[in-house]
Amino acid sequence: MAKIFLSIFLSLAATSALAAEDCYLHEINPETKKIFASQEEYNSAAMEWKYREPQSPGFIALARAYAVYSKEKAVAEKMTRDKRAHCYVGCRISQELDYRTAEYVAWYKEEKDIKDCNKGTHFEHADFDATVEGAQMGQSQVDAAGCLQSCTQKY
Repeated sequence: MAKIFLSIFLSLAATSALAAEDCYLHEINPETKKIFASQEEYNSAAMEWKYREPQSPGFIALARAYAVYSKEKAVAEKMTRDKRAHCYVGCRISQELDYRTAEYVAWYKEEKDIKDCNKGTHFEHADFDATVEGAQMGQSQVDAAGCLQSCTQKY
């Protein structure tokens, strides 16, 4: 079983490395709001983000976080403001699991966005910030309605 996961991981890593060479042509720089001007500029932003990686909460917590996200995705997608949706999902993950897991998921989502070579996914520091703010709110909210109300007031 471990060999299967390792081979899948290595094949995904190799695919990501190949795709990353031209990603700068398809990714928007969050600082300039324009396509990255060069591979070096893109690499610098990607490495800067990589260095901000929080400690992983572990596979089980991430699987549980994905289940929370899947359950709340329809609610988040109906929100008219992107940052509100990020806040809400962060709040719900923090409520159901813990702050650390929500923070890691927020970081990972933006990590994925900068490496997927897709203009439509928008790598943004502000998305991470909104998710983390929601995670902080989730520590004091008791239910989904509390998250929705808090995130609606903020965003």
